[in-house]
Amino acid sequence: MAADRIRVFRFSETALTEGQDEVNTFLETVGKVHSVTGNIAPQTMRDSSKSLTMGATIPSDILIIVRYED
Repeated sequence: MAADRIRVFRFSETALTEGQDEVNTFLETVGKVHSVTGNIAPQTMRDSSKSLTMGATIPSDILIIVRYED
């Protein structure tokens, strides 16, 4: 019986396409996927006193966790 394993992916929403490609490429290599869970961090306002850009939001982090068997 194969043991369950996990793989964690973390990327910025500015790299969404690259992150999706990385996850999809990984999924093509595993035997059986048990679950895929994701979360996106809420956007926060950039502190304009510490930034050169005014009023912009900081890109959110995206976390994907895959539980799978080899």
